[in-house]
Amino acid sequence: MAPLSDLRELVLRGSCAAVTAKGLRAVISLSALTSLNLSCCYHVSAEGLRAVGSLTGLTDLNVAGCPNVTAEVLRAVIK
Repeated sequence: MAPLSDLRELVLRGSCAAVTAKGLRAVISLSALTSLNLSCCYHVSAEGLRAVGSLTGLTDLNVAGCPNVTAEVLRAVIK
């Protein structure tokens, strides 16, 4: 993902099966990312979101409609 290193906003809304923990681990290489929209991605898991938590510049995370995302998982991500 080197050519995308300056990417600041990524919208994966509704990508459902395409967004997995493995895919979200790849997203952490996007160090300039400030906004990530995962709304309605039903397969987003706690494991994947924990990886996203390492993006220190992330200020906007949309997980509306993600049934596997619990308050506990979100607390771990934003700590």
